[in-house]
Amino acid sequence: MFTLPGCPRDSIRLASGPDADAHCALTMDAASAARTGTTLLELVAQERAGGGFNAQALEQRAARVQQHAPLQLQACSHVFAAAELLFLLALRGFRCPVCRQGSGDRVDLAHAPGAAGVQEELWDCVRELATAARRRHEAEHAQEEEDELNEMLYEELQSVQLLSSGELLERCAFDLTVACYMTPVTSVRNHPNIPRTSVTVQLRPGALVSSRDADGSLVLRVAHGRHRTISANINRSKHYTANVFIQLQDFEDELFPVLIGKQRACPRSEGHGSARRTREDSFVDAERHSELQIAYESCSYTGEYMIRSITFRMHEDTFREQVFAALERAILA
Repeated sequence: MFTLPGCPRDSIRLASGPDADAHCALTMDAASAARTGTTLLELVAQERAGGGFNAQALEQRAARVQQHAPLQLQACSHVFAAAELLFLLALRGFRCPVCRQGSGDRVDLAHAPGAAGVQEELWDCVRELATAARRRHEAEHAQEEEDELNEMLYEELQSVQLLSSGELLERCAFDLTVACYMTPVTSVRNHPNIPRTSVTVQLRPGALVSSRDADGSLVLRVAHGRHRTISANINRSKHYTANVFIQLQDFEDELFPVLIGKQRACPRSEGHGSARRTREDSFVDAERHSELQIAYESCSYTGEYMIRSITFRMHEDTFREQVFAALERAILA
């Protein structure tokens, strides 16, 4: 009685007497009729195309393997030709090929059998064949999983492509980041100054007004009263920049940043008074045909400008094109 390395719960014995002549389900003949060396050579030929071993050297070693007695599984008493059974157990785990009894444990191919019972030459050949086959099967399995994942992602992409712009818009989150500078932006040794304050506001379709312009542009507008924090930061600084980041729900990474123009000087009042003054900063991204407008209204008491509205425009065709291109990059990365 002996066990294979890694499978201490599963015992094998050498079949003898009438058991040795039992039918082998793997060779479809009497277990004792199988020629061990011939079976190994057939296994080498079968696995040669997969590579991972020196076929010529293994054939020479297989030809020197002596005839081995059939093997009988202790759990179910099924009998098999030695080389066929050992290769199958080493490749797939310890279960009977007929009735599936056994622990299913993975055979440890780094060691020889844990007890006398298997010829060393036979086990060395089986171990080398099974190791190469395992590696190939694992690589094929990994490729299948990757293909399945890519197929799922492409199906998701196809489902997104079927959405209307309005439906797609509802699945997007728009983040506006306003970076405020206390001093004008300058570069020192090719390193720009770091902004003192950076404020982000969510431009989510559920919390803002969305519409379309006559030219087919999507318009997202956040009304007065929601941006006092940004207004205060802008008024305290001398320059600021504004970027819009767009992210599709269910995707971790942002789809693409809409880089809006260059820095602008902050609005400044020319004095206090009762008359309210308005002004507007416009940031244009010519590459993506998008525009961000920030409209201000001065406070009649302090003279400081407060943000009245934030409006983001992007042409509908450009919006869809950018979303799909970003999704494809995420899928193919």
